[in-house]
Amino acid sequence: THSNHLLRAGGLEVLLAAMGRFPTETALQQEACECLRYLTVRGDDTRRVLQAGGLAAVMAAMQNNPKAIYVLQEGCGVLKNIAAGDAQAVLDAGGLELVMQVMDM
Repeated sequence: THSNHLLRAGGLEVLLAAMGRFPTETALQQEACECLRYLTVRGDDTRRVLQAGGLAAVMAAMQNNPKAIYVLQEGCGVLKNIAAGDAQAVLDAGGLELVMQVMDM
């Protein structure tokens, strides 16, 4: 699959580094969250995303871009996908509270 190629080539680490370097670049954060949403559909890839710091990166993207609807939408999708396999990780990171904040907007 395409996700396997991306992961083998080190794309996940590059993606997360770009998210950290440009935290308020809305278009980049949106596309990065969308990519992470696709990567977190499968359990094995989700574990890799978690181990690489993807959960924290998505939450930071959502917090740093609170008016960017598509960042929030894609970010919620990532949180949902991760929670499907490891709900405790999302809860421990404060993901539920963040989703509730998004819902109040």
